[in-house]
Amino acid sequence: MEYAPGGEKWAATGKNFYAGDHEPELPEPLMKAGPSMVPAILEAIGHPDMKMRRYAISALGHLKDESAIAPLRAIVEEEGEEDWFRGDALVAIYQLNQDQGTKLAEKHKGKGDVLKQSSEWILAREPFLLEGGL
Repeated sequence: MEYAPGGEKWAATGKNFYAGDHEPELPEPLMKAGPSMVPAILEAIGHPDMKMRRYAISALGHLKDESAIAPLRAIVEEEGEEDWFRGDALVAIYQLNQDQGTKLAEKHKGKGDVLKQSSEWILAREPFLLEGGL
């Protein structure tokens, strides 16, 4: 049997997640499954080669479970991590905890392209970040 990140909890929701084809809606199956998916998503995003990983990272910001902050912070802080994952993780942290997200944005504001852009949005307190954007 092929490994599926997130284990059995991921199976049904993951099928819908991977079936998506419209980028803005890709995180929706995970978000609709609710906060009970957070542990499975966290396990899945721990695999850097996870297919559609950035959309799973994005879903965490909308699920309002602050237990995701530490694993997301690890992604932001890992300099060997892909820039877009770091930027997406920073936005998710900001959506979960604006104070922590702002502090990290200040720290990382000049790094990378996506991470830099995400930091700028956070420091400008762009409303779309908290209104369902990204």
